[in-house]
Amino acid sequence: MPIQTWNKSIVGTTVAHLGDMHIKTIQFAWPPTKILAEANEILEPMSNQIIILKRKNANLRRTRDLLLPKLISGALDVSKLDIETNG
Repeated sequence: MPIQTWNKSIVGTTVAHLGDMHIKTIQFAWPPTKILAEANEILEPMSNQIIILKRKNANLRRTRDLLLPKLISGALDVSKLDIETNG
């Protein structure tokens, strides 16, 4: 049954919430097992990479937030480091 039909039948709130009886009637179309397995082979490594990159980004943000105030205030001197820049 389409959710729009349920929304029309549920009254008394500004946001319609689906009840247990509504959830139990929802039907899902699943692709064949072979297609699910092939999709999983492609998507799982991508999903894992997203998780890894999110963790790395969080670590980089924490590092930036720790170092930037020290660099700006001069508490951390990097003038004598042998760092090559492209600018």
